[in-house]
Amino acid sequence: MKIFMTNRNLVTWPKTMIEKFANENHEITIIDCNSTYVPLLDYYSTCGLEVIRLPNNGGHALWTTGITENLNEPFVNTDPDYDLSSIPSDWDQVLLEGLKQFPQYNKFGFSWDESKVPPENPAWIEDNFVNHPNGLPQLWGEQVKMPNNWYRYANDSSFAVQRPHSQDEIGGIRKGRPYTGTHLPWHLTLEPSKDPTKRYVLWDDEIAYYFLTCENSSHTWGRMVKYGVTEEYLKLHNKTKEWILKEYGI
Repeated sequence: MKIFMTNRNLVTWPKTMIEKFANENHEITIIDCNSTYVPLLDYYSTCGLEVIRLPNNGGHALWTTGITENLNEPFVNTDPDYDLSSIPSDWDQVLLEGLKQFPQYNKFGFSWDESKVPPENPAWIEDNFVNHPNGLPQLWGEQVKMPNNWYRYANDSSFAVQRPHSQDEIGGIRKGRPYTGTHLPWHLTLEPSKDPTKRYVLWDDEIAYYFLTCENSSHTWGRMVKYGVTEEYLKLHNKTKEWILKEYGI
């Protein structure tokens, strides 16, 4: 299946996703949004994948290329920030079944595990996991459950199989477990979570560089600004914005 991954200044997470897709014999194209992170650019030069370089058009970048207008087969559009390692390799056939079962929808995506979001991440408050620590009812509730383990919860730029010629839109449905991945930005923390039942992903210089350069193209960016997380990371590690940009940027 053709997979289009939109990316900007991240390498660790998308590289892991790409390795999974390559092992499953999918065709991956990277839609790069004016990245300047040198480790990522080095990866592009050796990965052997097609990289289409664009301005910073965010998660909608694929539709500015005109590729989908001439594509007569289902395709995947995805962000670069997921852990999909636990999703079975037959995911493509399972999501394609949705196109036949539900002709009223154009996008068929994975569900996300919301039960391990740590309280130290802004999503705990901003997405109301504080009141629904085992999963939000708009994704996992009985009121949105559909036949054959599908859930009536719309996809934005998150991973989804789309019908040929479908538009850039928020919509569609999602498959339930075991076709459930992890949205990694929900799990970023500055220090190990105090809750041992939660999953945390520690901030590092790559994440700092990403948020310092994303130019409001990330939904998560606004939250990190609101909570001052990037500044706190720099303070904890005795680093400056100028040093991060000079050390890793072009």
